Amino acid sequence: MNVDKYVIIESKAEDEELIVKGLVRYNLTQVPLKQQKEFICINRTVKNENGDIIAGILSRMYCWNCLYIDTLWVKEEYRGERLGSKLLKEVEKTAMEQGCELIHLDTFDFQAKGFYLKHGYDIFGILEQCPEGHKRYFMKKIMSGANVRCQARDKIGGLFMDRRTKQIIVMRKDLQMTKGKMIAQGSHASVGMLLEMMEINNVINENQDTASTGEYTLTLRVQDGSAIDNWFKEGFKKVCVYVNSEEELIDIYNKAQEKGLPVIMIEDAGVTMFKGVPTKTCIAIGPAWDKDIDEVTGELKLL
Repeated sequence: MNVDKYVIIESKAEDEELIVKGLVRYNLTQVPLKQQKEFICINRTVKNENGDIIAGILSRMYCWNCLYIDTLWVKEEYRGERLGSKLLKEVEKTAMEQGCELIHLDTFDFQAKGFYLKHGYDIFGILEQCPEGHKRYFMKKIMSGANVRCQARDKIGGLFMDRRTKQIIVMRKDLQMTKGKMIAQGSHASVGMLLEMMEINNVINENQDTASTGEYTLTLRVQDGSAIDNWFKEGFKKVCVYVNSEEELIDIYNKAQEKGLPVIMIEDAGVTMFKGVPTKTCIAIGPAWDKDIDEVTGELKLL
């Protein structure tokens, strides 16, 4: 073949569309199309009272019920108002209604890795030194299909309700506890929450009138399809976030109680730290539905 007769030139917009169509045409000869069209755009914007765009998300579902999130942006002065979470959930809901099975995206270490982790996305790849001194994370979230463990959806009254579950540990960062101390306190919270849900019954031996042996049984009654049932089936998902004061910790605790979520406060006796002063160190919320916990802790940062 004489390659000298071919010329490489700069592409025009119409050329780019032809190139993409050519690749898609080939792809579909290898893996059949699973959705109505090759590409379904799911884009949303948020406007303020003046009609100015203050946030937005751009995404596209392609060929095989796979959604790629290209851009999620919130104007700086509006961050902290959960606009990013609302946009992400809106796109996920719409994609699910279109039959989406997988969502994937990428984000830099200085962008939103923690945000996506809190919303159930997993890291499947890391590109080092992109840009220099930083990392680019590739993340995914399985929405349905044979391999799903963490996502089940019930259609009730025409609305899709998120059925993912988790337990949140909220730790006080201002106490400057050692890593070992934080692990111990978080463990107390997680196990303590489960003990709170259990029935504790003394064991009475046949030859005794009272339960004086110190033996007992623990019974956890779990209703099929409940949050805690899903949590056990999903692999005990836990997320650790932090606050910077006792006041913030108590505030989160009260909000969880007001919402009817299972919650426990851990108070350390002060034997190894805190100069003998009993100190509130952390709380555990859940196991409960993600969407309920996120209403209380959604703005807290990962520890």
